[in-house]
Amino acid sequence: MIKSKLNQGQILSLFPTMVGLYQPDEDFSILKKYAGKFQQANNNSTTISEDRRVLEKYPEIKKIVLQYFKKFCKEALDIYHEDFDISTSWIVKVFPQGYSSLHNHKNCYYSGLIYYDDGYDINTGKLHLTSNNRNNTSFMFIPKNKTINNSNDFEITPLKNGLVFFPSHLMHYVTQHNKRSTRQSLAFNIVPTGLYGAEDSTYDTSWFN
Repeated sequence: MIKSKLNQGQILSLFPTMVGLYQPDEDFSILKKYAGKFQQANNNSTTISEDRRVLEKYPEIKKIVLQYFKKFCKEALDIYHEDFDISTSWIVKVFPQGYSSLHNHKNCYYSGLIYYDDGYDINTGKLHLTSNNRNNTSFMFIPKNKTINNSNDFEITPLKNGLVFFPSHLMHYVTQHNKRSTRQSLAFNIVPTGLYGAEDSTYDTSWFN
C-alpha cells in the first residue's frame, strides 16, 4: 500500500489508467499484403479477418510488439514479469464513413493496435477510449478546460507505424472514418504466461499444459 501524509493544498491523481503510445523504427507495412478472408462486423461498415491469430504468420512483428509491451510494463507499471504472449490478433478494415461499435475485450490483460498503413491523418477514424468510471456519479459538470485528469474520454489519431497498448477492460471504439480510402489496422490481445501472482492468488499457466 502506498501511503501519503495529508498536506495542505495537495492534489492526488489516484488510480490512473496507463496507455502506451509508441512509433517503432521497424516497418510493419508487410501487413498490407495480408490476403486472408474477411467477414462483416456488426455494423457492416467494418470487416475483420476470419483468422484470429494473424501475428502467428508474422513472428518477427509479434516479437517486436512483445518487446515493446515488456518495455511499457517496466516503465509505466513497474512490472517485470517477463512472460507475456499475444493470444489473438486480427486485421480490421473500416470503410469510408464507417466506424466500430463501443466494446471492450475479455480474457486478456492488455489490448493493442498496430497502424501499418499509409495516409493516416486527422480525417482518419480515431481510437476513442472511454473511462469505465464515467458513470460512477449521477452529476454532470463540464470543466472549463479538459485535461487528462478531468476527462472521461480520450482519442488517439492513428500514425503510420504506430503501436498502442491499453487495458483490455477499457471501453473503446473507432470514430467515423471520413476518408475515401479504407482504414486498416491490426488489433491484438496480450495475456501473461508462466508463473505470476502471490499466495492464494498464485497462477501458473504451465499447470494446465
